[in-house]
Amino acid sequence: MLNNEQDVVSGNFRQVIVSPEISTSPAFRTAVLSKMEFNSCLHAVCIDEAHCISLWGGGFCPDYGDLGVLRGQLPSNVPFVVASATLPDHILDDIRVKLELLKDATLVSLSNAQPNIALSCCSMQHPEESKADLHFLIPPHASNPKDIDITLVYCNQRIICEDACNSLHRWAKDEGLPKACITFYHAKVGNKWKHEMEEMLQRGEIQILFCTDAVCMVCEHCPITQFNLEALADYWH
Repeated sequence: MLNNEQDVVSGNFRQVIVSPEISTSPAFRTAVLSKMEFNSCLHAVCIDEAHCISLWGGGFCPDYGDLGVLRGQLPSNVPFVVASATLPDHILDDIRVKLELLKDATLVSLSNAQPNIALSCCSMQHPEESKADLHFLIPPHASNPKDIDITLVYCNQRIICEDACNSLHRWAKDEGLPKACITFYHAKVGNKWKHEMEEMLQRGEIQILFCTDAVCMVCEHCPITQFNLEALADYWH
């Protein structure tokens, strides 16, 4: 490991990222956790995705459930920072026990509520293969691409992305709209075209993007008006 263990002990790294399997192993305890030099420069232990301690700590991945042993192996003045986006009360109570957290430990709870976001569900009126239920994405009497809301349509298969995009291209042509404002994005389109589409989306040059979850965080800084889950079509019939 290129002497990484000694570099960790010596405090040469600002952050040390280890898996539950390594952090609870006897070898790591002997080589790192038991060293006074390491303990003197350790400021905090951060456990991300902490719900896994409860949900995975049984038979699936017992090392998550064993993370509580770290509390006894480290100085009592080293704080544990436990983070998760999914901590209902019963999971939090289980984690408190397994990590031996104090009853008066500080709890920071933030909501992910977005008041500008609303959910709606519409029944399909046409056969799924026709994609006709997506025709509403092109407003009546749209005369230029800017008349179309910037929309991401998530699909669960690459072929559905392409088929749906082709359908919208035909309807856009009928309305005299350029098909360049409607395209698809999935893992197989190639890195060069992905990068170009990401920039076009951020500039507002793509109005409708059919995509799989490969689009990931691309949409984070884009002026998107609505999302549609075409993937749910399979379950609406």
